[in-house]
Amino acid sequence: DLPALGIFRGMQMMAVSQDIPLYIDISEEIGIRDRRYVLDRVHVNEDEEPRSKSILGYTHFLGYKQHHQGIRIDYFHKKQNRWPDF
Repeated sequence: DLPALGIFRGMQMMAVSQDIPLYIDISEEIGIRDRRYVLDRVHVNEDEEPRSKSILGYTHFLGYKQHHQGIRIDYFHKKQNRWPDF
């Protein structure tokens, strides 16, 4: 009964462990620009008392991304009753 949070690769690993398929290459399969090896400026909304600010101590930072896969959300939504707690 312990909640788990998967972010990026962690979310993909959790999905695969539940037989939720991934897009292997989102750039090729659905036309989303490749996000590998990109540094982005991340700004956390300060109006919502973000937990990240209490953990990290700041709300602006650079985020490194290495994305080229993603969860097949359409599949997940069609069969969501299989994973009521996911």
